Amino acid sequence: MFLAIWRRIVRKLSNPANRDVGIMTGDHDHLHHRILNREQSQSKTALLLYMASALFTVGAIISIMLSDFIPALTYLLFLLGIFAAIRSADIELLDSAKFV
Repeated sequence: MFLAIWRRIVRKLSNPANRDVGIMTGDHDHLHHRILNREQSQSKTALLLYMASALFTVGAIISIMLSDFIPALTYLLFLLGIFAAIRSADIELLDSAKFV
């Protein structure tokens, strides 16, 4: 939700033509829309999102079951996974940070 609102604020401020569009106006730049545009298949998009969810779930369960060192490592892997998802989904955080 934060990314959607951030993206809309940056677009509104960076482009005068978008000034009449509110930050609560829907768009098609959510993660599932971006994956759908790349894959061109709803079933593939759903499968990719299910697999990502399953991987994060397995990682969380493993981190709970193992010793104190492993949760920190799992958290690091979780952050790396989020970073990879953001980069592969082409979310414009870096572009918007340059704008700010």
